[in-house]
Amino acid sequence: MLSQLQRTKYKKNGGNKYQVDCSFISNNPKNIHIENMIRNKNDISILTAFIDNPKIITKHKHIVIKIGKENKTIEKEYTIGIALNKEKLVGFIQFICLFDCFDDTNKTDLIPINGICNGEQKQENKKNVLIMPFFVDGSIKNYNWLKDKFIILKSLLQQAIMSIFIAYHKLGFLHGDLHLDNILMKRTTKNNLCYECDGIQKQIDTNGYKIAIMDFDSSWIGVDKKKCIEFYWLNIYNMLSRVSIDLTNHNSDKIGLDNNIKILLFITKQKDNKTDCINTLKLLNMIDDAEIQITKNPFDNLKYDPTVFG
Repeated sequence: MLSQLQRTKYKKNGGNKYQVDCSFISNNPKNIHIENMIRNKNDISILTAFIDNPKIITKHKHIVIKIGKENKTIEKEYTIGIALNKEKLVGFIQFICLFDCFDDTNKTDLIPINGICNGEQKQENKKNVLIMPFFVDGSIKNYNWLKDKFIILKSLLQQAIMSIFIAYHKLGFLHGDLHLDNILMKRTTKNNLCYECDGIQKQIDTNGYKIAIMDFDSSWIGVDKKKCIEFYWLNIYNMLSRVSIDLTNHNSDKIGLDNNIKILLFITKQKDNKTDCINTLKLLNMIDDAEIQITKNPFDNLKYDPTVFG
């Protein structure tokens, strides 16, 4: 119903994330006791306000609520997301809304006496609250990559490459923390996605899935594209270098591209030579040519034998 999203590494001032199953709440309105579910008591009143708001609960099936102290980090993330969406760039998450909360939740275990959102506008009480959609299929990293899904993986990687390329080319956008857990995936009825930029036209088959790049805490927009080209290639390198490291199937076998080393060497050359980002398009064919590489889990057939060690 309501759970805190766990991350292996929490960013400083990154805020708490909560997944909310709105359909469950709307069907069980009297059985929700947030104070018994949430460890961080500072967030209870804000979450209660959402659960008590019928417009939000009925309009969205699943949402994520990100709450953080007023430090510009969450506000920055929202601002960058809006700039990307304003240009109608494909492949980036679309936030639902952002608002400020001044309730003194730092000193209050439950709902403030005067009710939610009636707090005095003191700067020390201010928090940013970001609302975004929840993706049931999760990220590329945590998906169960069986062999017959490999064609989907290649499509998602190509989509991510094109989204990052066009965002950099058009807006000088650098993600800053581009890895496979920051690339969400969801089902789509579209057969293909079209990418257009300054006369460049590319079409990528979806194979039933499309991406949404998220987490702009470490991102920049409006950078000098010539001066920052090395950082651009490092972003691409960071994403594709994780493919053979992070991806697994239900047997914990490692899943990767058989030409991954070739791809990484190509990106390294572009970075060292400070090559224009247009060369990113060559990666699409390299991924098309890739075959699946499966590294078996060495512990898969290991069984405990109490007699082995006496």
